[in-house]
Amino acid sequence: MGNKNPYEIRLELLNMAKDNLAQQFYSQKEMLMMDWNSRMTHAMDNKQPLPSSPNLPNFPTEEQIIEKAIILERFVSGKA
Repeated sequence: MGNKNPYEIRLELLNMAKDNLAQQFYSQKEMLMMDWNSRMTHAMDNKQPLPSSPNLPNFPTEEQIIEKAIILERFVSGKA
């Protein structure tokens, strides 16, 4: 693996930040949906009112991804 220039490093940090935040988003969304599905099944089985759909999180914004990349860069450069 050769030396990377600053642009390649920044791109890699952005991708790492995006992947990390996307994983958090999908995990949280999955947990909310599993809980909602469980409550739906319980309500239908017991002929109770159906629960409202969950408030799902928003996918990370570009600003959030950049903020995360900055945090990663500070850690990697020893400025954390």
